[in-house]
Amino acid sequence: MKRLLVLTGDHSADGHAAAMIAALREIDPSWHVAGVGGVAMEAAGIELISDHRDMNVIGPGGVIRAVPSHWRLAKRILAWVDANKPDVAVLIDYGVFHLWLGPKLRARGIKVLYFIPPQIWGSRPGRLKKLRRAADEVLCILPFEEGYYRSKGIPATFVGNPVVARLPAAVSKEEFCRQHRLNAEKTLVGVLPGSRRMEITHLLAEQVGAARILDQRFPGKLQFAISKASNLKAGLFNDALARAGGDGWMTVVEDSQALLSASDVALVKSGTTTLEATLYRTPMVVMYRGPWWAGFLARRLMTVEHISLPNNLAGRGVVPELLQNDASARRIADEAARLLEPEANAKMKWELDQIAQTLADVNTPRRVAEAVERLAGGG
Repeated sequence: MKRLLVLTGDHSADGHAAAMIAALREIDPSWHVAGVGGVAMEAAGIELISDHRDMNVIGPGGVIRAVPSHWRLAKRILAWVDANKPDVAVLIDYGVFHLWLGPKLRARGIKVLYFIPPQIWGSRPGRLKKLRRAADEVLCILPFEEGYYRSKGIPATFVGNPVVARLPAAVSKEEFCRQHRLNAEKTLVGVLPGSRRMEITHLLAEQVGAARILDQRFPGKLQFAISKASNLKAGLFNDALARAGGDGWMTVVEDSQALLSASDVALVKSGTTTLEATLYRTPMVVMYRGPWWAGFLARRLMTVEHISLPNNLAGRGVVPELLQNDASARRIADEAARLLEPEANAKMKWELDQIAQTLADVNTPRRVAEAVERLAGGG
């Protein structure tokens, strides 16, 4: 029996892993899969070594605070590895932990694939040495990454973007409003604070504040819906929403993709969600807000001009970006108000369409599964 270890650290990676596991079992149902994941991987029927819901932290400082729990997790993973000797390990995203753990797996003779590697092209290029030690091969999800990593001596393959492969069909605004008892005649502003604890703690209140300001500027014309990621503990999200003044006023939904596709404008945290909004051609304001030290480090370590994927793919500023103190309720509201103007809204839709067309529509889970088989010697 061939054995696969799959390690994830957040909600998005959990979904990508589940899709890859399903594709792998279509190729060869005999694979035994174990790993660190969440609800999607658990539903896929894998042997869950640990639930990742307590792992999702952002940035070096977040990981530093979580060192004791991550150290215990690493011991648990390595104990499983020593007992079960998997043929291949797939590391998905979650750079700090996986760049540290990868060499330990390879030292045990395990072939390691790094799917969705850290965006080293965007910040901290010194991590290239760590990536070389951590993985036998990198599976890239952005078209320009393959050439970048190969130029640095790292075996790399562009496998398409899992967001393209997994993104559900768009839900019409009329259908979304019918399902959630909203008014399809009103402008819908979607609020997407993210799926990690730090995002909820530092960003949600500013987004809700921005929604309040917009509601005052456009009385009776707007309605607001906010996304709650399924991996978040209900108490954490509900308490943060209540403190921010959004409880009972904003419609809470758990289907972020449906909300994105139906929204006229979206307030989006930086990350994968910005790519989803691009594929749905939904005008957006992108933001990131964390502790002061996170912004301090980000500004000094970034080697690209933009924080959002659509702007990096376009090579210019298509969508507005607000970082740290600039991601205040008033600044978010100001940028969103501009996008509520019909001409600006239509222009951004067109620009997002141009970006979306550059992303290959390929079966990414299948390509990752084929890479696992190839590395295991199965073809």
